[in-house]
Amino acid sequence: MLDAYIYETQQLLEALENTLLAGENGQKLDADQIGEVFRIMHTIKGASAMMEFEELSILSHKLEDMFTLIREGKDPGAAWPALFDVMFSSVSYFNAEMAKLLDKQTPNGDSRPLRERVEVLIRQIEGE
Repeated sequence: MLDAYIYETQQLLEALENTLLAGENGQKLDADQIGEVFRIMHTIKGASAMMEFEELSILSHKLEDMFTLIREGKDPGAAWPALFDVMFSSVSYFNAEMAKLLDKQTPNGDSRPLRERVEVLIRQIEGE
């Protein structure tokens, strides 16, 4: 099961990075790209929770929450650059945790700094 989790998550992270790179050129994501990011985060969240990788699950849940707002019509506006930054940082975090798993280590990175950045963005997107 672990091998399947790692493989699927790596594939999803690659798709996520490609989607983000395509959107970053236009300085925002379109509706299809937003839906794709949401689905990827939702899948990573569920798989990580099933594997009991709490930090990975919690971070992906926060990112999913942020994209739920955007999907429901909340425009990040001026927050798009910060959103891309936190998303690329999150991809790096997830990739580092996958590398640990491939080396038979525990994914033990602290996602709190990233989660805090996402929470700030969520408040901005909500207009607070």
